[in-house]
Amino acid sequence: MKEASDTGYWLELLHKTDYIDEKLYKSLSSKCSSLRVMLIASCRTAKENM
Repeated sequence: MKEASDTGYWLELLHKTDYIDEKLYKSLSSKCSSLRVMLIASCRTAKENM
């Protein structure tokens, strides 16, 4: 989960420095957010099943 959060941070930096455009940033950021949601849900499920 930490790596997914770090990726979101780096994507934001890339966008703010105009290394990637708005369209690409939104697409990648959305995918990154979806992965974080899935990881959080997986961790919760694993904790509940322990």
